[in-house]
Amino acid sequence: MGTNEKIEYTEKLLVKFLKDLIVFDKDCKSAIRFVKNVIGNRSSEEKSEWDTTRTKSEQKIKSFTVKAGTILSDYEKCVEGVFSQDLDSKKSDFERLQKCKEQLTLLHNSESSITEQTAYKASGDSSQQVDITIDQILQGDIHFAAKAYEANESLVKKKKVSNSSTSFYNLCRTAESLLNQEIVTLRNRIIQNRDSLHTRYQGLGSDSHKKVFDNWNSANQEYVSISDEFARQRDKSLAETAKVYASSNDGLNQQLEKLVAGFCKQFPPQELANEYSRLYAMEPSFEDYECYNEMPRNISALLSMTFHIWIYVIILSHY
Repeated sequence: MGTNEKIEYTEKLLVKFLKDLIVFDKDCKSAIRFVKNVIGNRSSEEKSEWDTTRTKSEQKIKSFTVKAGTILSDYEKCVEGVFSQDLDSKKSDFERLQKCKEQLTLLHNSESSITEQTAYKASGDSSQQVDITIDQILQGDIHFAAKAYEANESLVKKKKVSNSSTSFYNLCRTAESLLNQEIVTLRNRIIQNRDSLHTRYQGLGSDSHKKVFDNWNSANQEYVSISDEFARQRDKSLAETAKVYASSNDGLNQQLEKLVAGFCKQFPPQELANEYSRLYAMEPSFEDYECYNEMPRNISALLSMTFHIWIYVIILSHY
């Protein structure tokens, strides 16, 4: 309806006005709801961006923790490996050393079983070496208990020094000397690589310490990077959110202005205001009442439309 045309307030026009008013209201609410959805989606996107950055940071931190644990575990395995390897290489020496101690114990126990200790010790000559080898002793070829029994019987029965006691005493001194020498040799062999072991352990410790230190430095640098990434993401997200808010609000204002302009073009507010003034002027005056000669045109439609004009004005002022 053009601005130069006279609004003809008929029942049909009233119905059209109300229908168009409902459509106008729905279009305005739809535009507002669309903008709210856009803003709501942006809030969800901002949260998602933050969650993504946080997840990446947590994964990086976790990787450093796992790596530190792996370094420590590798160090422990290496130390265990060196220790096991050293034990394996010296297993035979430890077994031989144990046999030496067992034979020494057997020798001393056998000598302790002799009742005539004074006569027994006086019978021997420690300078007289017996023709035996250390391997014969360790293999059990020398029966100390049996020989001790023979020497003891001889001393008890004959009450004097015999060849068996002298032989046994010299045997024990020779065996004792051989066993002690073998123990010293084995102990020296066992500890001879002590310095090299210490060097290997120290090398493993230094290497592990360097890896842990490098991992820690890398983690610190990464933490700084993570902090910077948080700041960049925050600024980027806030800027994007502000951009969406501004764009949405501008778009909403333009859309509402377009809807209002279209509705006002179809139903000019000034013409409605003029018609309302005309209707208001037609109210009866109790002081100077005078009836019209004829019923005003479309009076029933005008009376009904008065109320809806006020609704229309309220809606326009709301938007």
